[in-house]
Amino acid sequence: MSIFVNIGTVLVGIIVIIIVFRLMIEKKMSESQSVLWIAIGLIAIVLGVFPSVIPMIAAKLGIWYPPAVLLLVVSIGLLLIVFRNSIVASIHSDELHELAIQIALLKDENKELKMQLSEIKTEEVDCH
Repeated sequence: MSIFVNIGTVLVGIIVIIIVFRLMIEKKMSESQSVLWIAIGLIAIVLGVFPSVIPMIAAKLGIWYPPAVLLLVVSIGLLLIVFRNSIVASIHSDELHELAIQIALLKDENKELKMQLSEIKTEEVDCH
């Protein structure tokens, strides 16, 4: 691979890590969400700095075009991120459903308490 591809890979890795850390500092991304992104950035940096690792990995995996290893690594990383986000979305959906049920129950309870309060006020007015 050319030196420009190596430098580009390292720069992309550094940029990803910087962006992730900035998002964490600004509280726009949690630490648990950032782990995979930082790992992808670090892998990009390692593969850019040590390009001889790429053909070695390609040979071990039986990939005849070594730069395809980069695409494989990125694809696996992104699939892991999508999988994790799907799990989080599912959990949030369940929590949202539970919250909607609790709100409905609280509204019903609130309505009953208001009716009881109005009945007590009505009885007090009638007594006077």
